[in-house]
Amino acid sequence: MFTVFILQAIAHKQLELKVLISSRTLVLRRKKEEGRRKKEKYYVV
Repeated sequence: MFTVFILQAIAHKQLELKVLISSRTLVLRRKKEEGRRKKEKYYVV
C-alpha cells in the first residue's frame, strides 16, 4: 500500500511539472499571438 502511495505521489508531481511547463508555453504562445493580432489591427486600421 505504502509503495503504491509513493508511486502515486511521484506521478502527481510529474503531472504538476507537465502542467506548469505546458502553461508556460501557452503563455508564451498567447503573447506571440497577441503581438500578431496587434500588428493585424494596425493593418486593418
